[in-house]
Parts: sequence; structure tokens; C-alpha cells
Amino acid sequence: MKQLRRSVRQRGLSLVELMISLAISSMVTLGLIQMFTANQDTSQLLRGQATLGESGRFAMEMIGRSVRRANYRGCNSKRALEDTIDTVPYEFSLDNGLQGYEGSAGGTWTPDFSTTLMPRTSGATDTNVYAPASETGTGVDLAKLQDGTDVITIWFAGPTEYAVDTAAQALTSGSEAILLEASTTDIASDLAQFHVSFISDCATENMIVITAITNVSGQAQLAHLAGSGVGLTQNLTPIMGTGSGYQDGVVLLPITSHTFYIGESDNVNEFGDPILSLYRKDGISAPIELVEGVEDLEILYGVDTGGEALVPSTYVDASLVSDWRDVIAVRIELVTNSIDDVGSSAADGILRRTFTQTIRLRNRLKKE
Repeated sequence: MKQLRRSVRQRGLSLVELMISLAISSMVTLGLIQMFTANQDTSQLLRGQATLGESGRFAMEMIGRSVRRANYRGCNSKRALEDTIDTVPYEFSLDNGLQGYEGSAGGTWTPDFSTTLMPRTSGATDTNVYAPASETGTGVDLAKLQDGTDVITIWFAGPTEYAVDTAAQALTSGSEAILLEASTTDIASDLAQFHVSFISDCATENMIVITAITNVSGQAQLAHLAGSGVGLTQNLTPIMGTGSGYQDGVVLLPITSHTFYIGESDNVNEFGDPILSLYRKDGISAPIELVEGVEDLEILYGVDTGGEALVPSTYVDASLVSDWRDVIAVRIELVTNSIDDVGSSAADGILRRTFTQTIRLRNRLKKE
């Protein structure tokens, strides 16, 4: 009988010990789960912060690099253009250097795109797009363009300079074809038929329309016949301005334009909402998506009203700039986001960060 009671007591103690062990194990397991969850949340937040930083720095670098080139024309960057094409297409409009648009709620921009002939695409309709008829949809996509965000276009010559072979083909009257010290393969990525280009010898410069490209003994030869071209463009007559000719050292540069804007991506985030991205349209090519997770772009322009072109007199938005040749600095502000919920304090859990940079236009002309 005593042995039975002793056995019962031992079993009772074993059950109590088991229950205590289970309780302790449960608390340890719960703690580990909470620690894992906290680490996972922290890791997700850190990844979101890293994404913000990478996206912001890359987007700012891409815009800043183009802005710094605004109005670049080689050794003629500090001088006014002596000669321009009267009806130059927007994509090659080198004279102003840059053009901004102030975005407002309701899908309006100032100045209006139509007044500056901004190339744009709406569905299957292209407006002012300077490209072969076979290449449709190359304008800024109005369906994707984000309301209330700014748009900017920057123009510059180059960056590649192609030497002109004046020893083999002098340029004296303006009627001669331009023979380059490069092959048709060398220039294929920069120059094509009906492109507008910039030619200079540091004393004289012109904008010309390439009407034909031929191969002459391994060298690219460019025709530029007056009255030829497509769209709105025709060459000047005489094509070389005064017809005084060019000296040794003349080079030809492609004209480049970069248009930056915020638009909807084809991708969506975890909520099923379209991702906002930074887009860039290069020349007559269709816009490309540069950086996902850029939701806003705001730009102010430093205007010189004193004529010294040294320090901005004031910073204004694009709607208040009366002459874009007076702009000598650009202040860029963009907002990036983590795309998905990373556990931030915002209602949607998306992390956001603002980047700001002010850039001096090193090629800006001084007012005369």
C-alpha cells in the first residue's frame, strides 16, 4: 500500500515537471518566433532603406549628368549660336539648352506641351514625333505621365566628336558633302539620315540636316542638301551660313536630347498598384524606364536677371521662366519609395525619402 501511494506521488511529480517543461519550452519557442519576426521586419525595413538610397542616388546622377551637359557645343559652348534651322524638330532644338514644364494637379503642365512642340504619344496617336513612320509610339506617353510632377528636357551636342577630313574634302562654299574621318559603322549609333547635327571649327558653327550617308573608301560621307528633310525640317540656304568655309580642325557632333519625367511602370507592387518610375526619352527614340520607385520630381530654375550669369537672382518654377537662356542653375528634388510595404510608419507601410541637389549649368551663356 505504501508503495502504491509512493508511485502515485512520483507520477504526480512527473506530470507537474512535464507541464512546467512544456510551459518553459512554449515561452522559449514564442520568444524565438518573436525574435525571428522582429529580425525579419528589421531586415525588410533595412532592405527598403537600401532601395531608397540606391534609387535616389542613381536617379539623381542620371538627371544631374544630363543637366551639367546642357548647352554643351564643344569649344563653342560659351558663344551664342551663329546659325540655326528655322523649323528644327524639338528633339534637336539645341538653342535653349533646356526646357522645363511645371506639373499641376488635373494633368496640366505649364508651359503647355503643344506650345513647345513636345513629342507625345496618346494611345495610337503620335503628336510632333520626329521619326520614320514605321517607328510609332516614340513620344512621351501621356497615359503614363504622372499628374503634378515636373518634366524637363536637356539638349547638348555630343558627347562624341567626329573629325571632318578637310584635307580630302574642303568646306568652302557650303555645297560640299561632309567627309568624316570615321566609317559608317563608327557613326551608326549617333548619326542617321534626317538627323540634325552640329558642325564647328571653334570660329564658325552651324546646325545641319543629314540627308544621306554614303561610304566613300571606308569613310562616312554626309550629304546636307538644302530643301531636303522630313517633317518640319529643311536645311539653311546656304547651308554654311555666310559661306566663309571652315578651317582645319572642324568636327561634327550629334545633337542629343534627354527628356526626364515620372510615369507609371508596367509592373505593380504587392498591393496591385502601378509602380511609379523615372523615365528618359533620348532623341527620337521611345522613352525607357530608368528607375522604379521614383514617385515625384520637382524642379526649380535659377534665373539670372542681372546679366552676369554668375549667381541666380531667384529660383522659380518652369511656369515663371520667360527666357530659358537666362537659366544658370537647376534645383532638383525627387522622392523615392520602397515600392512595397516594409513596415514604415506611413499608413501604407511604404518608406519614402526626398533627395535634393542644386546644379550649376557650366555651359550656360552669359547675356550680352
